[in-house]
Amino acid sequence: QFAPAILYDQSASHFSIYIGSAHHHIDGIVVEANKWYHLAWVHNDTIGKIGVFVNGTFAQEWTESVNIRWIRQRQIHERYN
Repeated sequence: QFAPAILYDQSASHFSIYIGSAHHHIDGIVVEANKWYHLAWVHNDTIGKIGVFVNGTFAQEWTESVNIRWIRQRQIHERYN
């Protein structure tokens, strides 16, 4: 399991968010060369929602059952023990 990450797939021309073993395409972003993008994700463990913001504007939301706190704690433990 991996902590969440947002990556750009150049061959498919889209961003994706990877959460544990799942991933979701982030729709609606027209990528332009030589332009910076600010992407941020938020997570609510209580209701199992992950949201993505692009340049400060809400873009998309998914329901995901992965416990992000547990993944991060496990990574820290494995790294330092």
